[in-house]
Amino acid sequence: MLQCIKQAKVGGENLLADSFHAVKIIREKHPDVFQILTSVPIDSYATGNEKSVGMFHAAYRHPVVRMDAHDTIHSVFLNPGSRNVSTTTVPLEMIKPLYAAIKLLNTILNENMVKYKMAKGNRICQGFSLILGDMLAFNNNRVLHARVSYQLKEGEERHLEGGYFDWDEARSRIRVLRETLFGERYF
Repeated sequence: MLQCIKQAKVGGENLLADSFHAVKIIREKHPDVFQILTSVPIDSYATGNEKSVGMFHAAYRHPVVRMDAHDTIHSVFLNPGSRNVSTTTVPLEMIKPLYAAIKLLNTILNENMVKYKMAKGNRICQGFSLILGDMLAFNNNRVLHARVSYQLKEGEERHLEGGYFDWDEARSRIRVLRETLFGERYF
């Protein structure tokens, strides 16, 4: 989630991209690349110390695109700006094909962001500016977020607060509420 505390007067427009749509394009036009994105696991991790959660060290190993039991896209993990990714566990012969596959996915997303900026809209990418008090919530497993550059004059500021919640925690709370309020049992 992002909440706008103070927006820049020039620039800073949010761009949201539908990674599932981009992956569907790859699945149709480049099945070999789709196979790589859905089968080659990579390691990603994030560490830090934040007021709300304290110290954290998240580590994951999974393909860039995770599919569910019904062969539909479950989630896309692509966040080069703030996550560390390691390919040290990827077989050597898969390194170049994996990077080429990730590059194609990035290219499709970036081309659509450029098209959006030029034509103001397309099927993959949408953009808009948040104003004071606006809150943006999106599914980080599907929607990728970026922003247009912004300019600040002396004395101006831009301030967006971000927050995350885990779907497992949200589903757990829903189950507890259903059991408490309606006597429904999950198992």
